[in-house]
Amino acid sequence: MLEVLWTSLWAAAASAFCAVVFNAGKYDIVPGAIAGGIGWFIYKFLFLYLGVAEPVGYMCGAAALTLFSEIWAYVSKNPATVYLLPGLFPLVPGYGMFVAMHAAVTHNTELAGRAGYNAVIAAGSIALGIAVAASIARLCTTIKKHKHSSGA
Repeated sequence: MLEVLWTSLWAAAASAFCAVVFNAGKYDIVPGAIAGGIGWFIYKFLFLYLGVAEPVGYMCGAAALTLFSEIWAYVSKNPATVYLLPGLFPLVPGYGMFVAMHAAVTHNTELAGRAGYNAVIAAGSIALGIAVAASIARLCTTIKKHKHSSGA
């Protein structure tokens, strides 16, 4: 468990530096870092300790950081992408794509196919988690606005 917490801290630090590179506001760096730490923690905890499949861990981690980003965006009156993009940085399967491209260039088709497939599945799982969580957040926001406008 300590390993998951430690790597989550590093994921949060990477997200913070990513927010700085993306020129986020000084008050937006910490929430972006928290989003990255949450996403990585959920992914690693589900994968390592609960034994769920890796794509499910990616999807749940992306969904958790998306919900956090949407909630923080609502509170701070900023776009959710300000927190979502730096938060996604640790989850993106960059190494898997690197391995796939390196294997393709060196004519190792079996490794290229396997690594490319795993990277595409991970990216698709992340996209699905973002889509589901963002849709839920939009639905909740729409329901709340509709309640206030109808006077109920």
